[in-house]
Amino acid sequence: MKRHCHGLWLAQATGIDISDVQIGLAIQKATAAGIATHFIAADVYVLPQNVQQGTFDDVYTGGGALAWLPDIRRWAQVVAAALRLGGRLILWEIHPLATCLWVKDKQLQLVGNYFGRSTPSYDHGWSHFGGGEHASEAKVEFCWPIGDVVTAIVQAGLSIELLTEFPADGRDRYRFGDVLDEVGQLPSHFLLIARK
Repeated sequence: MKRHCHGLWLAQATGIDISDVQIGLAIQKATAAGIATHFIAADVYVLPQNVQQGTFDDVYTGGGALAWLPDIRRWAQVVAAALRLGGRLILWEIHPLATCLWVKDKQLQLVGNYFGRSTPSYDHGWSHFGGGEHASEAKVEFCWPIGDVVTAIVQAGLSIELLTEFPADGRDRYRFGDVLDEVGQLPSHFLLIARK
């Protein structure tokens, strides 16, 4: 999130994550890079009041964050509350279709329900982190169809300015491996920009 103050750009960013561990890592990285950033460990649905006062120019969400959210409408309302009038949501996200596909034995397989919505899928660990042990804890993810994402954002009072989809590329090798060229004909990520 970026804040606007009295007509002057205030070079301040606020990062929010539910995990104290991730916030600690973010602080270390920001400090090492010499970037002054404020971080908050909080549940996105229960943000501090000062974050929900409509003072942010931009809210960025990305990289698969929506899969962790059980209530997409409530998330969109929180984003809208944080944005000032004229502020933007910048959403760079894994395409929900890509989350339903996986390659096994060099064959593309359907492994999820595109219309799963608030029905979580359960899995264990992270198979795409190389060089280390696979995590053993359970992970819970939600698949939000693009229509649900757009509807939640519009119903929260934002106007969609851009929605574009991107094909699979080298970043998706962990998921699609040997059939990446064929999968490149399908969407892998999308970018949505909405304004309050």
